[in-house]
Amino acid sequence: MANLTLTNPSATQYLNIDVDAGDRENRYTRWSIAPEGVQCIDEADINPYIGTYPETHSLPSALYEGMATIVESDLDNIDSIAVKNFVGKGLGLHYMTLGEDINANLIVYADATSGYAYLPAAGDGAEQIVGVTRQDGTTGQYVRVKCWPTANDATVTVKAAETIAVGDKVCGDTNGEAVVVPTTSDLWYLGTCTVGGGTGENITVSISIAQND
Repeated sequence: MANLTLTNPSATQYLNIDVDAGDRENRYTRWSIAPEGVQCIDEADINPYIGTYPETHSLPSALYEGMATIVESDLDNIDSIAVKNFVGKGLGLHYMTLGEDINANLIVYADATSGYAYLPAAGDGAEQIVGVTRQDGTTGQYVRVKCWPTANDATVTVKAAETIAVGDKVCGDTNGEAVVVPTTSDLWYLGTCTVGGGTGENITVSISIAQND
């Protein structure tokens, strides 16, 4: 079991993270963090199965709204994949099993049969993109993926395979590196470039996974 350290970035407001007990309408504060304070949470105290009411998702909601912060890579230390994904959705992250060795900052899709993450086979937007890897990994390993749909409107770093300008819509080539998506209708793209760059450089993309009109 591992601990997760939450930080309250507010200089003035207490952060109260509520939990629904699951068998009644009342809720209670599970963790209270002072302004600019920190709170270490044991993963054993995080229940990803408690229910679907908004109160049951106060922890990932606090991360999504920026009311709490964590070091993203600290999620790797958590043993339970369910807890990893429960907390990670507040950051637009989902742990996926790799179907091949894949480095960080590359665009991936999910295989329809296994659900594993792979680099694009066609490299032209033919496959539906699911997100961008956030760490290096080997075949069979769980890795963090900045992932649709919870990451829509988030920004992500992607390695470029060619010069890409601000405003270009990008997909992944067969190496998972960003290229400008062809204008053909129905091709999938990751999102729109907000900070451009050249071949081999990292660019920034605002995630809005969709198909060309």
